[in-house]
Amino acid sequence: MKQLIQAIFNVSKKESEQDSLCKQVYKSLDEKTEKLGSYEKEEGLWKNIWIKDPKMIVLNVERNKEGSLKVAAFSDNTIYLYDTDNNNKNKASKMYLEFKEDNSINIIDVKMETSGIGNGSIIMRALIRLALYKNAKKITGRLSPVDNGNKDLRDSFYKKFRFQITDDRVELNRDKFEQSLV
Repeated sequence: MKQLIQAIFNVSKKESEQDSLCKQVYKSLDEKTEKLGSYEKEEGLWKNIWIKDPKMIVLNVERNKEGSLKVAAFSDNTIYLYDTDNNNKNKASKMYLEFKEDNSINIIDVKMETSGIGNGSIIMRALIRLALYKNAKKITGRLSPVDNGNKDLRDSFYKKFRFQITDDRVELNRDKFEQSLV
């Protein structure tokens, strides 16, 4: 699987080639999880993602706690979280990123449509996979004061992914990336 996703990052693909890679990623993920569903059933989602943005790279496919199939895809410094009912990237949950000169990835902002159903975990795993394959040395971010009302929940979420929390910052170093995917 690691080699397959690495190939997605290293090679610019035509739509038909990306479609083929997507089928392989889907099949691989399907074999490793609780049968996410058939590719044919979700084919419209894949095509809509790539028609709207041919540069889109699929990072992750999994179901959230409600059983909704989610596709985390990356383009233009943003990770989008699509589902079969909503493949409009303007309405999808999003994580905005900045790629720094020191080879780190900074989380600028996260916009989640719903909370408490596992979508944040799906998008975070996608970010960590992106960091692995971009060979980033760390992931950083600033904690928004807007979330201070849910500080315990927010901090618990970042700690679940092994982020270090210091004052209003979070940081995850490369040596913890793979452990954080569990």
